[in-house]
Amino acid sequence: MKFFTILKFGLVVFALLVGNLSFSQSKIQLSGQTIDEEGLGVPFSNIAVLALADSSIVSGTVSDYDGNYRMTVPAGKYHIRLSYIGYKTMLLNNQDLSTDLNLGQVVLQSDVKRMEEVVIESRKYDVEVRPGVKAFNVGASPASESSNALDMLQNIPSTSVGIDDEVSFRGRQVAIFIDGVESDVANILEQIPASEIESIEVISTPSAKYDVKNGESVINVVLKKGNRQGTFANAALGVGNDNYKRANANGKWRNNQFEIGGGTSQKWDSRLDNGDSYRTSYSGDTTQQDQYYAGRNDMYNQYYHFKTQYRMNEDNLIQLNASSGINNFNPEKEFDVEYTNDEVLDRTLDRSRKGEDQRHWFWGNFLFKQAFREGKSELRARVKYGYSDKDDEFVFLDSTFNADGSFREVSRLDQINDKMTGDIRQRYSVDYEHGLGDNYRVEIGAAYWLRNSERIYDYSTYHENNGWEKDTNRSNQYIYAEKVWTTYGQFNGTVVGLESLSYSLGVRAEHTSLDPQAVGIEESYLNQYWRLMPSIQLAYQMDESQSLSFNYSTKNKAPNYYRLNPFVTYYSPTAISYGNPYLKPQSINALELSHDKTWNGDQVYLSNSVYYKQVKDADIRYRFEDENEIVNFTYTNVDAAASLGWELIANFRPIEQLRINTSMNLSNAAYTTYNSTQEQLRRRGTNFSSKSSLEYQLPMGFSTQLTMNYFSQQLTAQGYNEPYYFADFVMRQKLLDDKLSVSMKFADLLHSWERNSVVDQSDTFASANTYQRNSVRYYLTLSYRFSKLKWASDS
Repeated sequence: MKFFTILKFGLVVFALLVGNLSFSQSKIQLSGQTIDEEGLGVPFSNIAVLALADSSIVSGTVSDYDGNYRMTVPAGKYHIRLSYIGYKTMLLNNQDLSTDLNLGQVVLQSDVKRMEEVVIESRKYDVEVRPGVKAFNVGASPASESSNALDMLQNIPSTSVGIDDEVSFRGRQVAIFIDGVESDVANILEQIPASEIESIEVISTPSAKYDVKNGESVINVVLKKGNRQGTFANAALGVGNDNYKRANANGKWRNNQFEIGGGTSQKWDSRLDNGDSYRTSYSGDTTQQDQYYAGRNDMYNQYYHFKTQYRMNEDNLIQLNASSGINNFNPEKEFDVEYTNDEVLDRTLDRSRKGEDQRHWFWGNFLFKQAFREGKSELRARVKYGYSDKDDEFVFLDSTFNADGSFREVSRLDQINDKMTGDIRQRYSVDYEHGLGDNYRVEIGAAYWLRNSERIYDYSTYHENNGWEKDTNRSNQYIYAEKVWTTYGQFNGTVVGLESLSYSLGVRAEHTSLDPQAVGIEESYLNQYWRLMPSIQLAYQMDESQSLSFNYSTKNKAPNYYRLNPFVTYYSPTAISYGNPYLKPQSINALELSHDKTWNGDQVYLSNSVYYKQVKDADIRYRFEDENEIVNFTYTNVDAAASLGWELIANFRPIEQLRINTSMNLSNAAYTTYNSTQEQLRRRGTNFSSKSSLEYQLPMGFSTQLTMNYFSQQLTAQGYNEPYYFADFVMRQKLLDDKLSVSMKFADLLHSWERNSVVDQSDTFASANTYQRNSVRYYLTLSYRFSKLKWASDS
């Protein structure tokens, strides 16, 4: 669908909605708030006023994000029904609305309670659907007592956790948010105990209010809140094969106004990998290069975090977060390479690579929040500061042998020192939300980003007479500066007289300045541009058990700083890598239509979504072979990449102890690229992926979980990835009144994880690569939770 068509549609919808502002209203006001057992508002719950005679709907509304609602109805006697897809229905019978009535706070609890005439029978569903958001309530999962946020993502449909703990959604990069704020901390999800998580929200098409830098979709981890006071602490110890060891400790203390907490994580691990690659060159004679390798990387990672917050009163909050880490890596790799010419062995090569890599990082985050107008408006000001550096030093030794196995020469003895002397990132932002009456809300905000980094790449070659000598032709210095100014506005509301229809119209304006500087090269690569990014979200609550939603957004994604670095990195005599300072930003247009339905309470949940995504000037990794038969790895923009897909999510709870969750994605992907003679090529392919988990709760606190993943052949810009699958199995036991948890996890249970990629779109060469990581891995984890809590009084 074209952008202007969508924009016209949004304007028409907006005009119709604004027209509702003149809708006539009665003088009788009904108001109140729905909250959960921890004192949090239940957002977007449905409040319906029913006629006594036939229970037909006289009027209705939808609560705001904090669970507050206010509506006008004709004077009279009615039944009042409160419902939402995430909770069971509540009914207030025979209410006299002759004067304004405030029902106050109604608390939803997991058991049955009577509050005068209101009967509440409630329990959170596994999935809650809100405009633009699917929230998965993972707090009820048995895994929540003995794992972390990264493990909990294994239960989220269409979300994949890679072998290096990278997270993707529908096969694309995703941004990680913690309580609505994007996180830049590496492996932050490993540091969050699952017992602290309330829900995980999936936002597949983020609206204009989301300033997304690290992905196209958003996963927001919502932490538990409420009025709990006192001391909380937890500690965990883990061991496994391949030198895996882990120790975690976290704690916090809280009273009415003040909270302070912190923790640390220490992790040791060894990653063992192996693989092979086969490359055939067609320039001149047909030559073949076959490479086999095996590697080991011993790691020690340290993580520390601190948090404190203070409330002067219930309307404001001052919060400070700080986290830092040290990462140590000791990688080693051994390569065996064979070179053939017209199927005749020419020579072999033994390559050894050994190195040390140490990195430091720090992130600080300051937040000030002030509420106004009895919570109807809120101002938030935030400052983020980040610093990181790295010192990566490694040595290459290449020994060449003749075809008969006799030694020929030491063809390479090189040392490389790759330093990031300082990567500094700053962000200043302010956001304001303002309620307009009962049904409308305006959100505005602005932010300023700064990033400055410097990379020094020293390349040295060993000579028998002079020792190590710096190669000035291969050494370089790269300086990068980025500035982003952005502002947004968003109008949210419900249609008066049809409160089950809610909408959000937004737009974000952004000016970006990218300045990659190659020291010693006079050419300027400065790139400055403006982008305007609209969004539309519509949600219709058809009845208590089903909803329909439509989402559209445009996002701008700047190229990563390392992809703009024009200097060459020398991997081997036959492979080099470098960036492209002329890369353009990607423009991502996405739309999605979804239908969500539940049956028998929360026993069955089914979601069907159709989505389309188009990426203009898609940024891809591009490989080609030059006239010297050296493979060049670089980056380029292709005209467009697009995918049209269907997603099915099905959650079943046939009995209380058993949960079956499954998701499937079927999509058709396409790339528009060019060959070496600039002829346009259109590549198409069908991709399929599925993810299923079976979780069973046995008596005496014992539970098991089996997770299975399958990925069909996946189209890439220059080839494809072969199908693969893997399965994980976890057993957990709770002891000592659920304070102690023991878990055993088997990763890649079937020893089937293997990545095979093929490059078949090239005029000069073809290649196939295979990569494997540690075989079946097991982890034994013991975690202990201590708490001395009390509930704050309402005063």
